[in-house]
Amino acid sequence: MTVKEDNQHEFSRLLKLNELDQANVQRKLSASSTERVALAKRFDLVELRGLSAILAADRVPDSLLVRLTGSLHAEVVQCCVVTLELFAADVDAHVDELFGPDTGAIEIVDTPYDEVTLPEPFDGDAIDLGELVAQQLALVLDPYPRKSDIIAEGVISSEKQSGSNEVTNKPFAELAEWRKMR
Repeated sequence: MTVKEDNQHEFSRLLKLNELDQANVQRKLSASSTERVALAKRFDLVELRGLSAILAADRVPDSLLVRLTGSLHAEVVQCCVVTLELFAADVDAHVDELFGPDTGAIEIVDTPYDEVTLPEPFDGDAIDLGELVAQQLALVLDPYPRKSDIIAEGVISSEKQSGSNEVTNKPFAELAEWRKMR
């Protein structure tokens, strides 16, 4: 996540790196109604009723790295993929992100990918906390939202119970039954 030069993020709250000279910087963020409308459009939400976060920024000792930790809370309205009904949901997420200077391409030798956590580069002299929160929200949103009380009924199952309680794997059995009815 880098700061755009023209700062065109829907929800932008800059933290200047020179503010991190103190031991710990805390920020409470809350999106305005205009920002929530823009973010709802960006994330294909029916509505974003609220978005707030509490973040703490600390410099990592003996390095140029900055660790941002905290939590976010959002109130979203989504469309159920099963019934197409609108429903509200609360989204809570933990934020833990590492930022550092842009070092360009780094060659990693003999290190499994899982063991490497490269920091997000800061661009210039700031970190956009609002964009970080927006990206974290995007990561925790359910891509196939479903109301909690909805069970997909009437879906053709490829595994159908037979009279002897054996599971058979005949994917076209339902179609054969339908053809017999015609």
